[in-house]
Amino acid sequence: MTLWIICSAYFALGQEMQEGRLMRFPDIYKDKIAFMYGGDLWLASSNGGVARQITSHAGRELFPKFSPDGKWIAFTAQYDGNFKFALYGLDSKWLIENKGVQPEIVIENRPDLVVKGQDPQLEKAMEMVMKEIQANPKKLPPRPPDLPAYPEGPGM
Repeated sequence: MTLWIICSAYFALGQEMQEGRLMRFPDIYKDKIAFMYGGDLWLASSNGGVARQITSHAGRELFPKFSPDGKWIAFTAQYDGNFKFALYGLDSKWLIENKGVQPEIVIENRPDLVVKGQDPQLEKAMEMVMKEIQANPKKLPPRPPDLPAYPEGPGM
């Protein structure tokens, strides 16, 4: 019986220690700690107590970072195979990049282009902006009459 109790305690403590190793990417703001555990984000107090799970999606949430004022947690979310930037407000508000925006910008992950200094998402966004400008051109305001159209004066 004693051997059974010792073995049970050993395995229970070993399990707790193993689970504790899965906590990753902590960020601290004052007395708050945000971290990833099991693919979800958690929030805990540095004073101790029970951690509170703040995400529970089927995808993963990674790399939590507090905003400078501590009111938001920014993180990377992977819900549909693509990585997105997301914000969670400590007042339980959510903001996710491109969420609900039409048309949805879908960009494939191309590390080979990123290494070359190219940004496929920025290029796609610029392409969409240029199409919008061409479809709906705006007339520029006239140049103020008291300014020359070219530099003039001594040394020019």
